[in-house]
Amino acid sequence: AFKLRANYTRFLISGVMKLPMQWHVDNHSGDTVDKIKGGREALYDFSSSSFQVIYAIMRLIASYSMLIYFSHSSIFIVTTMLTISAAITIAFDKVLVKQYDILNRNDNKVSERIQDAIGNISTIIILRVQKHFFGSISQDIDRPYELQMRNNRINEMKWCLVAICSSITTVLVLGTHFWQIS
Repeated sequence: AFKLRANYTRFLISGVMKLPMQWHVDNHSGDTVDKIKGGREALYDFSSSSFQVIYAIMRLIASYSMLIYFSHSSIFIVTTMLTISAAITIAFDKVLVKQYDILNRNDNKVSERIQDAIGNISTIIILRVQKHFFGSISQDIDRPYELQMRNNRINEMKWCLVAICSSITTVLVLGTHFWQIS
């Protein structure tokens, strides 16, 4: 994960340094820095926890194999409920991804504003506009609150429905098993 993040950072920095001057004039450095930081941290987080994905896939394969061996009728139930759970997750994620894009853009804007303020702190102090800048940045920080709360509710609803599907699957598989042995 460390090497991947380091190489990705070098790749991005190298790419930014090769861009023409006009690109740097047109694009804010704070936004660029924030995007590089966000990308490299996300890649690090994913690659450092990728074992969890492999572990989950292996558990799914092992569980499915056990079901094939012990209960053929349960395969249909599990496959159906797994498909329903995947469809629920995909449907909710389509909405969430669009909203996360908006939240990330707002985060980039806040980082850009903070970098501007810190980079020009002596001018801000000399002009005595600290309160104005602080208030303006605070508004940018608070702006996405409602969207963030909406995203949290949607995400919780998604995982609640997936958990319900999992419970229904368990009940149906156990019910089928007890029905078959009686």
